[in-house]
Amino acid sequence: MSEPSRSRRVARELAFQALYSVKVGGCISSEAVDYVLDRQPLAAENAQFLRDLVQGVVSHVPELDGMVSRYLARGWSVDRLAITDLLALRLATYEILYLPGMPPKVTITQAVELAKNFGGAESGRFVNGVLASVLAGSDKAEWDPSREEKRETIEDETTQVIEEVEEEAPETARFKVGAWTVKSDAD
Repeated sequence: MSEPSRSRRVARELAFQALYSVKVGGCISSEAVDYVLDRQPLAAENAQFLRDLVQGVVSHVPELDGMVSRYLARGWSVDRLAITDLLALRLATYEILYLPGMPPKVTITQAVELAKNFGGAESGRFVNGVLASVLAGSDKAEWDPSREEKRETIEDETTQVIEEVEEEAPETARFKVGAWTVKSDAD
């Protein structure tokens, strides 16, 4: 058996797969989670993250769909969306609305990747556009990581805050996040 993954990106992908099994296959969410974890083991904290994501999405479907519906083009509803796009939107919208310490740009970036990998040719752009609107209409619109509780690890190897790189200007701090440099406006 392979080494348990410590990647939240992998946990999100497995959550997406479990949610697909629930939506399409009619599986019970806990059984879908157990199945994906049997195929790809996760470190304990990421397995719990996966369980929390799936349970959170399943228990908030009406609210998540309502939020997504606000930002769809006239005449469109969540019922008309491709299942893969809908699940990526639900997963990311749940993180944006219900996980206060989760960096929203990481959430959106990884949802776009899920949509690209599992959806159609335009899925990534579509999901990005809807989630940008969801974010703008949420409490995380002006998200500032310095206001969050300090945590040693924020994300997996592609999104972990490594170090404060430099002060660009007194009002802007820059942080190295994997291969990305993230700017954070100071108060």
